[in-house]
Amino acid sequence: MDLILNNARIVTPGGIVSGSLLIEGERIAGVLSRPADFPADRVVDLEGRYVIPGVIDPHTHPGARNALEDDFRTESRSAAAGGVTTFGIMVGSGRAAWTFKKFLTEDDTRPWSEAFPVLREMGEGNAVVDFFHSPTINTEAQAADLIEDRKDQTVAERVVP
Repeated sequence: MDLILNNARIVTPGGIVSGSLLIEGERIAGVLSRPADFPADRVVDLEGRYVIPGVIDPHTHPGARNALEDDFRTESRSAAAGGVTTFGIMVGSGRAAWTFKKFLTEDDTRPWSEAFPVLREMGEGNAVVDFFHSPTINTEAQAADLIEDRKDQTVAERVVP
């Protein structure tokens, strides 16, 4: 195991389990109802503290008043401090730019097939929590871009390299 959290109060859908949480990689590998007594890279005694599931915040607006790259850094850290492990990014394609522009115009709107890779790179390089994008479709051209000549692919295959 990479990490063992012993003497924890683990909050589960079925109730609170006193015991140990086993972590392998970034995933929960097991829950024991007793302290784990086998080797791990790191063992932490939680002394009866609670371990709760991470929260998903599906509706956030980073990039609205500051550069999106900066907001990925600051807002994701704030989210993590509050127990949020995943947040949904509600942002227009014009915000998927490395240079912040306070007021966007119609000319700033671009196809999501171009915007998604930039948003993904910004997020992966700066966010400390997981994230997903909920795109805003502002023009018929954007909608067409998502389906045009790609009807045999999923949306993820079209916009994620």
